[in-house]
Amino acid sequence: MKTAPFIVTAAAIAASLTAAAGYIGVATAAGTFWIDHTGVVANATVFEGSTLETEKDTASVQVNGGARILLEAGSRARVYLDHATLEKGRAQLASGEGYRLEALSMQVTLASSRSQAVVAINAGGVVEVGAAASQGEDREVGDEEVGRSHGAACCSNPHASRDRTDRAPSRARV
Repeated sequence: MKTAPFIVTAAAIAASLTAAAGYIGVATAAGTFWIDHTGVVANATVFEGSTLETEKDTASVQVNGGARILLEAGSRARVYLDHATLEKGRAQLASGEGYRLEALSMQVTLASSRSQAVVAINAGGVVEVGAAASQGEDREVGDEEVGRSHGAACCSNPHASRDRTDRAPSRARV
């Protein structure tokens, strides 16, 4: 009967390796937030496809590979190693060159590691994108240039809305 402890140990090792493979980062907040429908205080491990939701507090996600996402109060997003999908509210993306932030049919990426983007789904279901352009650069959103004011850029895309899911995704590089 020496095989029973071996089987249990092997199963435990296999389970921990599976969990480690899905680990993609850490979420933190000064207060409480939800991760995969579980209330969390202060911090939590983020796994591939985890859903984070904030109520009164802002949560920050540090994704392995460098991307940092700030999920503002009243927001919800699903987080993956290479992108996040904003489902509700407002999020900021920083330090994530190559990382993608999606909202409805809008896809936002950063042009450089110094760029920052703010993406929101407003009450009317329209996606709004704002950018802090590094070194006064202009940015483009799909076929439209993003306006610039004191190093910041912003736009809204009425085509990237809840009722326009039949279109190809719009893209913004900020």
